[in-house]
Parts: sequence; C-alpha cells; structure tokens
Amino acid sequence: QSDTSYTNITSCDSVVWNSTTYTQSGVYSYDGSGLSNNYSINFDGVDDYIDCGNDNSLNFGTGDFTIQSWIKPNNVSQNGRIVAKGETSSAGCYQMNVMPNGILRISFQNYDAYSNNNVIQSGVWQHLVVTRENNIVKGYVNALEVLSFSNSMDLTSSQILEIGHEPGYNSWFDGDIDNVSIWNIALNSNQINQYMDCLPTGNETGLVGYWNFEEGSGTTVYDQTSNGNNGVLVNGAAYDSNVP
Repeated sequence: QSDTSYTNITSCDSVVWNSTTYTQSGVYSYDGSGLSNNYSINFDGVDDYIDCGNDNSLNFGTGDFTIQSWIKPNNVSQNGRIVAKGETSSAGCYQMNVMPNGILRISFQNYDAYSNNNVIQSGVWQHLVVTRENNIVKGYVNALEVLSFSNSMDLTSSQILEIGHEPGYNSWFDGDIDNVSIWNIALNSNQINQYMDCLPTGNETGLVGYWNFEEGSGTTVYDQTSNGNNGVLVNGAAYDSNVP
C-alpha cells in the first residue's frame, strides 16, 4: 500500500491534509506526532460491550456515512457485532459484523450483505471500513474492497449504538477492538488508507464519533469529537495493551 506519511502538494489555492491547511507547494510529512495508541478494548465474547448512547449525531438519514474500526478477533467462527446501532428488526439500524468463516457482514433493517469467506482472519489486527456514498455501500478490509451493493435506507433511530454487541441478542464480539470512528461523510480510498496509517485527531470534517480507548483505566471511553458521545464499558469490557 502507498505511504501516507508524506504528500507532495502543488497548491494554487489551499489544500487540507491531516487537518492542516497548506497554501504553498512543497513536500510535507506527517508522523502522527502527539497521537498515541497504547490501548484497545478486550471483549470476552460472553457479555462485554460498550454503550455509546443514542445521540442524533450518530444518525445518517439517507445520506453518506463511514464506519471504521480495527479488530483482532479471537476466532472467526463467531457471529459478533463490531459496531451496532440498534437491532436488525428495527427501523434505522446499522451494523458492521464478523460472521463465521471470516465473513464481513453489513446489516440494516431486515437486510444483510456478505463478503466472501476468509476476508477476516483470526488472531491478527485488521482495519475494517463500511461506507455509503450516493446510495452505494462498500465494505473494506485493510483498504481492499470486499463487497459492494446499493442501499438508500433511512438510518435514523433512537436506538443505542453499541460496540461489541447487538442490543437484545447474544451476538457478543470475542477479541480486541480499537480506534472506532463514525463519520457522516463517505471516506474515499485515499482517506481510508490515510486513517489506517495515521489516527484521526478528533476534529476532522464529518467525524461525529471517535473512541480511541486511550484512557487506560476506568469505565468511561471518551468521544474524541466535540459531540460528547462518551461510551461506558459494561460487564467487564477491559483495556488491553495489545494494539494495531
């Protein structure tokens, strides 16, 4: 994959890169300075999850969006939820899931789309992304597109957004999750590569929820955006020093 730690900018006006505006041509570098990644969250696959609330900023309507997360599943025989806003029988829900045989599953109300087998691996860190742009939904694993379909459903609800579980079901994630972000825009392939290599800061345009789990202790995981979608660790979800 391409190196996103530097870029060559030819600027006639201005260019925004890594949340900085550049007005002069040149080669600029970015190494994620000031950003740390020391902790992920470990889920036991039995009853652990994170409750991130149901703020309206986490609704997309019929517009574009992106869901992004790092995962390290303990196995790929599980039917686990990575990010789930509500359960799939209710209007407005959206989910990013791992299914048996290493399948990436994207779910809305009474609608599921599946990748091929073995796109998700056990015991290794992988970067997962779901986007919707102009009613085309795509799923990515390590920046490679693994499924695509058309969907224009209204993703608005008062349901809770949970990390590691689907509300009301025994769909617990077993493994580690890190750096979960929710956007009300569709990231393009260059941005997906960029944020796989360099963490967001929390003030990026379109970023509505971002949990980097760098607290290291306690039961609150803080939303790094200004929206205040802080999460609560439930039933023993625990910090882990194993990180991407």
